[in-house]
Amino acid sequence: MATRCAHYAHLALRFRELCAKFIDAEVAAEDADLAGFIPDLDKIAAFRLLLHAEVETFLEEKAKEKLLALERDIKSAVWHRNNPQILSLYLLTGNYISKSDFIADDALRDHFFQLIGSARKKIKENNGIKEQSFIFLSVIAGKSLDEIDVTTSAMLNSFGKNRGDVAHNSAVRSKTLLSPFSERKNGEAIVYALSSYFDLEE
Repeated sequence: MATRCAHYAHLALRFRELCAKFIDAEVAAEDADLAGFIPDLDKIAAFRLLLHAEVETFLEEKAKEKLLALERDIKSAVWHRNNPQILSLYLLTGNYISKSDFIADDALRDHFFQLIGSARKKIKENNGIKEQSFIFLSVIAGKSLDEIDVTTSAMLNSFGKNRGDVAHNSAVRSKTLLSPFSERKNGEAIVYALSSYFDLEE
């Protein structure tokens, strides 16, 4: 059963707002005159850049939310059982315990509080949604490495690369801008994929 999520609700709302502001009128004009339609490339580029920022913010906020929950769990007696993703997080942060460390539960708790600090630092340094970022933010948000959805990862990787094309070029020089309809459809697919992947609803 899908869980209600304020972060996802914000993402879905922003998607609709960005469509209304930049894309919907373009789609309507395209439908009305397929042969003569000339797209406003600046509007399409703005839509892509702003949606990318919203997706990145969503992933980062989900990760921060899970770190707060993990912090609370570590103070409880069942934190190992409640957080199976912690091994994946441990591997990705590289905060390894040396063989000489005493591995009593108190020492483990202290170690994983340090791990949470490292994860927070990596979120602050994050700059994108491409595969490496998506995997890391997914693990922080509670996924184990074997739960990473390759289809969603590939979709975001492609979107992230195409965002780079727009971010570093004039819109008229971009090689990746789609028709207004296709750009909106692609954004809708990403928003839906994230809902399905994290099992969330507004």
